[in-house]
Amino acid sequence: MDKLCHIANTIFGRYQRPFCPRWDEMLNKIMSECEVTDLSEHTITFSTKRGQVCVWCANKWYSFGHLYRVNDKWVGAENERRPRFSTMQRLHRIHSSLWQEKLKTDYSRIMEKISD
Repeated sequence: MDKLCHIANTIFGRYQRPFCPRWDEMLNKIMSECEVTDLSEHTITFSTKRGQVCVWCANKWYSFGHLYRVNDKWVGAENERRPRFSTMQRLHRIHSSLWQEKLKTDYSRIMEKISD
């Protein structure tokens, strides 16, 4: 289903951000080499040698995987680019897995607070 969505987004111009091979390469490197330092429903933040890199992980797939903030400063819509679809899928798997872990942990903490 995801591939059909990608094909439709490509054919009908539904991607909100233009593709950038340089960003694709950088994001793959970041995902492979850098630690996740923050996670929200909409973003994932990695710690790099040059600081914090926050990537948008919402609006699957049409506005997904673009650079959102660098060191807590918004990069601006004109500088937001998307990676390859395969990179978006990889990012989605990482974000989804970590987000599910976080939700389970948060739930466990809530249950501990209210249990006897």
